[in-house]
Amino acid sequence: MELLYEELSKGIPVAEALTLAKRTYLEKAPDVLAHPAYWAAFVTIGQNTAVVQPSRPWWPWSLGLVGALLLLAWVVWRRRRAV
Repeated sequence: MELLYEELSKGIPVAEALTLAKRTYLEKAPDVLAHPAYWAAFVTIGQNTAVVQPSRPWWPWSLGLVGALLLLAWVVWRRRRAV
């Protein structure tokens, strides 16, 4: 499965990624683990398009950073005011 997800992260269609992952597994696996019982159960069902990871928006991180800075400024202000 790790090999499959490595191939999918490259933007390769699902069926091709699975084929490449199986071939890579068979090249690297010891003779005992190369038996089809260990890899043949993985099949593709459904769309064969490339899986595209959506880009993560930057604004939630910036809101969290601004919030943390405001909280820090408020704590410093309260401590100075209390003294």
